[in-house]
Amino acid sequence: MVQSWAPYHAGTRKNDLYAFLGLPPPPVGEEIDFTDLYLKKLKEWRKIDNQRYHVPLEGSKVFVRVLQQMNGWQNELGRFQASALVPGNRDLRARELAALLGKWPAAHH
Repeated sequence: MVQSWAPYHAGTRKNDLYAFLGLPPPPVGEEIDFTDLYLKKLKEWRKIDNQRYHVPLEGSKVFVRVLQQMNGWQNELGRFQASALVPGNRDLRARELAALLGKWPAAHH
């Protein structure tokens, strides 16, 4: 299960708030691209009035947690948690705006 939260300001050190984004797509090689899951949830967050949900994605810090679930139980040993700064990237910015405006379906890889 992929979990994350709305973007934070770059100086944020930790996050204890997570929302369910969805189940991860199949890996490509050894990597999983969850960008589309995140952008779909970001669109929902942007509808919330509270300003904590309106930090721009580009240049912000994103916290992500992936949990393994087996037989209805979360496996804490199979948990991955990380944070990263979102780079300035024209393609990502275009995908973010398109997802938020509803003018472009999620990209398929």
